[in-house]
Amino acid sequence: MARDGVEALDYLFQRGKFAGHANGIPAVVLLDLKMPKIDGLETLRQMRGDPRLRHVPVVMVTPLARNRTS
Repeated sequence: MARDGVEALDYLFQRGKFAGHANGIPAVVLLDLKMPKIDGLETLRQMRGDPRLRHVPVVMVTPLARNRTS
């Protein structure tokens, strides 16, 4: 699990401390819209720009919640 967008992209693109890891392409990616450093939308944009990651399913989440009143 990545702690921020920079670490997520490093993992996905196998660079930095993840260079040479043998985990391959993920089956699905869970992205937080409000990740620190690089947000989820920018992470998704970079994923979609890469032919290897373009078709990986992505689930976007956010910590924001509306307070519903009845």
